[in-house]
Amino acid sequence: MSEHLERPIHPQRGWEYLRSFEMRLKVPRPAHDKGEITEQEQWKKKLNQKVQEVGQKHPEATVEVWAMDEHRLGLKPICRRVWAQLGSHAIANVNWKYQWLWLYGFVNPNNGETY
Repeated sequence: MSEHLERPIHPQRGWEYLRSFEMRLKVPRPAHDKGEITEQEQWKKKLNQKVQEVGQKHPEATVEVWAMDEHRLGLKPICRRVWAQLGSHAIANVNWKYQWLWLYGFVNPNNGETY
């Protein structure tokens, strides 16, 4: 804004300007940069066709769609801030050990059954 108006402007004016347009500072939800919404929709449509094909090939079997997810729960030391005297370097000794637990879950979207 300062360059556009050719005079110094306090950063707070920028915040006020954005808020006047009902903008808010938020943490964005991550999305993969190679993700294509149209391809995802096509895949969803093809899934139903594939399930029907498998059901036709194996009429004696019950064909169900299950969703699976995995998550790694763990502890990793994080050192945010430490108090240090003025003029000295802040050093925090950390024992970098990782502890992980893998959690797997399955759900049937049709009836909510979980495993």
